[in-house]
Amino acid sequence: MGFAWLSSVASNYAFGNFCLFREVWGRTADIGKTCVGYWFSWPGNDGPLLDVIIGIMPGFNERAHKYIEGLGFTRLGVIPKMFRDLDRNREDAVIYYITR
Repeated sequence: MGFAWLSSVASNYAFGNFCLFREVWGRTADIGKTCVGYWFSWPGNDGPLLDVIIGIMPGFNERAHKYIEGLGFTRLGVIPKMFRDLDRNREDAVIYYITR
């Protein structure tokens, strides 16, 4: 199916990452929502560990945009020319977030 992980956990936020195999594209929203709910359930010392999960992806990856919007993430904005594509051309990055 795929896998998901958090990176750069700091303060009350982390960056969420999803990698879904082509065979399950379009059928994994429940898994993604379960991952996000699980991440938000982690206890911290004085309450929940995380309040915000951030996602950053290339602007051209419309399938990924639709996927995380379907999970409840909000599109925040664009960082011009943050990524390079396979041909080494600069591509914009789109930032998303979701709060507990």
